[in-house]
Amino acid sequence: MAQPPQVYPDTKIITLLESNSESGDNANGTFNVHLDQQVILKEGDTIELSKVFVDTTPSEETFITITPEESEITIKHGMYLTDILPNDATTADPPVKSKPVWGKWSVPTAQRPNATRYVLQNEHTEFNDTFLDWEQANNSTIAPVGTLQFKTELTALVPEDNNGFEYTVTALLPSPAPVPENPLTPGLLLDTKYYMGGHCRLIATGSTSPFVGPFEFYYYHRDYVPPGGVFGDNDHTAVISRWTNSGSPFVIKGWRIKANPNTTETAEDKKWLYLSDFEGYNYFDAGGNSHMFEITEVAMAINLDWTAVLDQGKIDPLFPIYPGYTIEWYDPRTQETHQYNKRFDASQYYPQIAPTNPPVIVGGGMTELLKVLPKDSRIPYDKRQDKPYNLPQDAKDGWGRNSGWDFFKLSQFDDPYAQSSLVTLPKMVVSVDHMPHIQFYFFNQKTKQGLPSGFINKEARGWYNPESQSMFMNSSQVLGQNPVINAATGGRTFKPREYTTKFTIPPGNYSNGDLAQILTDKINQNTSPVVGLSNNPYAEQPVLNAAGYSSSYFLQTTYELMEQADGYSQSQGLPTNLTRYPNDYAHSQFTIPPRTLADGTVLGQIGATSATDPGVQPYWLSEDTTQLFQFSANYVQPLGSIANQLARNVGASEVSILFDETEQAFTIAQAHTNIVGGTSGQPITPAIQFIQVEPENSKSFFGNQVACDTYSGIFFTDLQPRSLWFQKMGLSINLLTTTAGNFTNKRDFSTDPASSFNGLATQQDLSSVLCHPTFLTKGVNITGLFNGVDNLIVKKPYGGAAVPGTNPSANFAVQPRVYSEAVETDTLVSIIGDSQVNAVEDDPYFQIEIAGINSQNIVGQPTKNNLVQGIVGKFYSNGNFTQDEDSGFAYVHRGEPLVIRSLAVRILDSVGQPEEGLGPNSAVVLKISTDK
Repeated sequence: MAQPPQVYPDTKIITLLESNSESGDNANGTFNVHLDQQVILKEGDTIELSKVFVDTTPSEETFITITPEESEITIKHGMYLTDILPNDATTADPPVKSKPVWGKWSVPTAQRPNATRYVLQNEHTEFNDTFLDWEQANNSTIAPVGTLQFKTELTALVPEDNNGFEYTVTALLPSPAPVPENPLTPGLLLDTKYYMGGHCRLIATGSTSPFVGPFEFYYYHRDYVPPGGVFGDNDHTAVISRWTNSGSPFVIKGWRIKANPNTTETAEDKKWLYLSDFEGYNYFDAGGNSHMFEITEVAMAINLDWTAVLDQGKIDPLFPIYPGYTIEWYDPRTQETHQYNKRFDASQYYPQIAPTNPPVIVGGGMTELLKVLPKDSRIPYDKRQDKPYNLPQDAKDGWGRNSGWDFFKLSQFDDPYAQSSLVTLPKMVVSVDHMPHIQFYFFNQKTKQGLPSGFINKEARGWYNPESQSMFMNSSQVLGQNPVINAATGGRTFKPREYTTKFTIPPGNYSNGDLAQILTDKINQNTSPVVGLSNNPYAEQPVLNAAGYSSSYFLQTTYELMEQADGYSQSQGLPTNLTRYPNDYAHSQFTIPPRTLADGTVLGQIGATSATDPGVQPYWLSEDTTQLFQFSANYVQPLGSIANQLARNVGASEVSILFDETEQAFTIAQAHTNIVGGTSGQPITPAIQFIQVEPENSKSFFGNQVACDTYSGIFFTDLQPRSLWFQKMGLSINLLTTTAGNFTNKRDFSTDPASSFNGLATQQDLSSVLCHPTFLTKGVNITGLFNGVDNLIVKKPYGGAAVPGTNPSANFAVQPRVYSEAVETDTLVSIIGDSQVNAVEDDPYFQIEIAGINSQNIVGQPTKNNLVQGIVGKFYSNGNFTQDEDSGFAYVHRGEPLVIRSLAVRILDSVGQPEEGLGPNSAVVLKISTDK
């Protein structure tokens, strides 16, 4: 029986490429394609979506806009060095190891090199808390028999007025009692056997003389209460004043106290403590210049009625007003002034209007800020005068019940980069005569002058200064404080050295790649010819050192480090080996004449130096503060009289900022100097070095092997403007390394017999060193090489026979006994920012809308769109193409022939909105079937 004739479809394919789109102005994922020939659908013809290829790679033509305010770039960084170079060894058999002459280490010879990362430090002379010492020798004629020597400390209590503060005097341990290593440990119980119980007022002298000082302490006996609350001129028992030398150079030596002969106190009330037998003064501890304490909690003034509006209640959406403040304080330990800026997103502070008649503000303003504060942080108005508070309440002073101002407790964050709260209080160590002050910070992008703030009470009499538009932090606002943990008098404070680099890029629109390139170029600029480094390029009268090898702070040598020593130390009565930075000293072959700064300070003449002067090398401290290193001054410069001197490199040979097209993210690809290796005739390549450390208790057949992948490098401590680096570029704030005084440790590097610093006369100040740990993690805040498992196999060929204790034979499976370079990979471990596209996909599928064919009947969607011809799942939709796995919806044509000349395509999300962040090369394939 004959088979009936078979019907075979006549198939036609229509390919719609976004790259052939007629309209170049549409967003990616929306395109119109005009067919090169018309297509006719007849009765019974079927058309269906055959394939869809969605370009999920974002367009390379996206831009980052650099505003004029963002064109000033500031980069602050520190520097680390890795212990990888071997010990010197004699020709004896077996070899005898000794530490290299070019360096000093605090660890035993057998325990290095050990791949420890050492962080470059600044050192400061120690400024202890000011203690008032009861000295028997100075009071022998009037002290009761058996009175012991003891110390007292000044602590903040309550305000007197805008010019001074009151203080209690509390007793510390008497000197005959056992004194712990650190008598200022927080929580230590104080011995009150010799409790004085008096109090002091800090009185402004009005003097500008450095020998007098701006303040004096007036001391009152323990039970004294001024009649009517007003202190009389001679109510005080004694005056505590600054103790200085009488000659030049000027040096603050401590404090002295003198009885007030005109006191109105009765004889019974007079305190014998402060009578003395030498020029009427009793001299006290010379350990510090001022009393210091760390502020841990403050009562911050916040205006609850403040809203983000302009005058007359108008809102300018282009220039919204931001609530913000700047806290500025002076740290007497480092003699530096610090600022902490906090700005809040203005969009959260627009007033929320209830649709009533008349409209009523029901939210917004500072009410949004208060939502993130603990419920018990508000100090009720009726409790302001209760202990432990002493906060103002008077309406005449701007702090009335209906003034809109309340006080809220803000606690200190140990990590200045912590993001766990909208309101942060920086770690502040302050002096009693340099209280912090709060200023306007940022109110809109036009100006900050004359605009209101949610943190500055302009009506606060005695608190607000209209000239600086700031409020000094009153001591009554200090709710919590800690003693400052210090090294012993004559010791040292180490803190990671911080370099600052500034440059400008033109404002405008940059592609991601172009922005990365210009930042990299600016960072790596090295002036040619090299003209020297300025120790303090942002000083009023900066001077340049003699030219070394580099004009960059990112890559230097031990020669540049030598030039950065503080040459003024000796003239100020400080140790000559002090290496503070930045400073105005210059190592120059020319004599630099005296200079007068704007504040009247005279910088003395700097004499000419020669290239062979050894200078001073700074200290390098291990991350955990347990180990110390220093280059030997006589062995690190190439022009000295000692043979085989080398100027050794430190820092990052290249700082690369890239835009990774695959990850669609900015990355700091490299901020280190590689270890490189190679044999004669072989190319030099990046290496990972294995080092064998040989402690006595090693139980490994191979010794304790440690791996190292960087010779030296940098870490970032600040990147400005933050809006560019962390918002627009998407870098993580975690890449910044805090140098704040968290978890400080006191160390003694001078007594260990194995220490190179032991017994050196110039290093006795290392017996008590306050150290600040630094935490460096590859891929988080430093860069390095990828360290794979197969690095344990030595791939670098070695020629010659095996020599015990040195090189192995040319057998790749043999691990060298001492150290080796495993040339395995040059894959970088970089610091990667967030993707510029949404890497977390929370939308299930794309909808493919094609206009010009037909209408589908789609139900169940939140939005009805009958032009959708297919669904594409988002199984993989970041940084690549994704396609559908099944055909789209089929359509069988009925009725008159349909002529198709052009088709319009839109790629939508699951709710019918155009998909954002797509690339420009999506494609749609249609199949038309006609039965013949």
